[in-house]
Amino acid sequence: MNELVKTELFSLLSESSQENTNEEMQSAKVILYSFEIQKYTQGIERKHQALRVLQEISTPALRSG
Repeated sequence: MNELVKTELFSLLSESSQENTNEEMQSAKVILYSFEIQKYTQGIERKHQALRVLQEISTPALRSG
């Protein structure tokens, strides 16, 4: 996540002024959570890709073994 975006969103969430409506606060939370979900999903995709590579490497060895 872009650190500037993250900083601005956390700033928005931490402000206790009346300027921020509940809708704005919820929008900021949704954006932050979507970045976290994206990061988590990318991690899972990398693990699956690594697993596929390991399976491709080990499968021929098992067949010839």
